[in-house]
Amino acid sequence: MKRLITAVCILIALVTICIVSGLTTKHITKDILSMLSVAEKDSAYQTTEYAKKINDKWERKQKILMIYSNHDELENIATSISILAKHLECGEYNKFKTECKNAQNAIKHFEHSEKIRWENVL
Repeated sequence: MKRLITAVCILIALVTICIVSGLTTKHITKDILSMLSVAEKDSAYQTTEYAKKINDKWERKQKILMIYSNHDELENIATSISILAKHLECGEYNKFKTECKNAQNAIKHFEHSEKIRWENVL
């Protein structure tokens, strides 16, 4: 009986961790995606400052995501986000918009791969 209770407790803990990580991932990716869409539409000066804020925020949130997520995907997103401000500083607005789209797509893919679904569990 003790083994059954222990197994149920472990199962409950694992399900709780999955739910919390899924909600955290959804919140973080939603926040970063909204910041990227705003940055894509603003003027150059505001966007440069905003791109730096996005990078700072991503660096803070990435530490949380690295606890339970695939590091390779997070590094790809971090690379895309870190390049944004540099493209604006050099005046390469077309490359900036392209990199915004790349970052948005990478984040959407990451969010999709982290959702709690049978395809992702199995």
